[in-house]
Amino acid sequence: MVYFRISVIILLSVTIAIIGCKSQNLEDILPHKKVLVRINDTEITVEEFQNTIKRLLSDSDTTSWQDNSMENIELKKNILSQMIEEKLILDEARKKGITASDAEVQKEIYGMGKDLQNNDFIKTVTTRYGSQKKWEEEIQRKVSIRKTMDMMVFSKVAVQENEVSAYYNEHKNEFKALEKVKARMIILPTEDEADKTLKRLRRGEDFTKVAKEVSADKNISDAGEFNYYSRGELPREFEDVIFNIPLSRASDVVKTSYGYNIFRVDEKTAARNLAFQESKNLIIEKLKREKGEKAFNEWIKRLKENAKIEIREELL
Repeated sequence: MVYFRISVIILLSVTIAIIGCKSQNLEDILPHKKVLVRINDTEITVEEFQNTIKRLLSDSDTTSWQDNSMENIELKKNILSQMIEEKLILDEARKKGITASDAEVQKEIYGMGKDLQNNDFIKTVTTRYGSQKKWEEEIQRKVSIRKTMDMMVFSKVAVQENEVSAYYNEHKNEFKALEKVKARMIILPTEDEADKTLKRLRRGEDFTKVAKEVSADKNISDAGEFNYYSRGELPREFEDVIFNIPLSRASDVVKTSYGYNIFRVDEKTAARNLAFQESKNLIIEKLKREKGEKAFNEWIKRLKENAKIEIREELL
């Protein structure tokens, strides 16, 4: 009988506690469930916002964002603005019936080159998202957002021929083919070996044959031959030589950080302005990108203007 009475008292106490919780605001009991933003009939909670920040920042930055410096406040506002835009886009996707299929999600994952069976990868995903399933749901969400943007904005962007030609005529100096050289190189470990090799070349021995015999760098294909290179694509100490020596003549021995080098330039292509047809595709892509960005900003602005958005900035 005593046991029965105690059980009843415990049961009543639990029931009263539950009723008491219902009478309180859930946000007071679970602070992380506080609503940071209301967007029409959807919400962004403090917890969702904090989890997003943690996923975006590197592990070393996961605590530094919590202080209220001006830099961090600006960072939080930017991230929140992006989250609001994503919610608006997903709402638009729901209205238009736009979804990401399982095949599209799997294609996205495959394109990332991720090994879903790799233990380190699974551990990272679980740490950042809670589970692999939640990570895949996030991928699906991102694909849906991109698909909606493509269908509602970017697929409607067009560039006319007259726009392309007008841009080319006004910006011809932007479209240039840089000076290029095609060269060969021999690397020797010592100055003495380099001097002996240079004497052989100056006596008329074939550069390719000598390079195959003596060059210390076996990674360069076809006996020391480079492909075509423009300035800025090779080490500066190489470029200072190959862009300044005559064609088909071995250079002097040049000491570089790689060893003792001998160069020969086989071909040179002078810098020139690109013709319209050579520049056309580059211009189309540039104008599409600019028009697409403008169209997207206008579209997002309309979505925001037509939405009811309430932000509790004190919770940032």
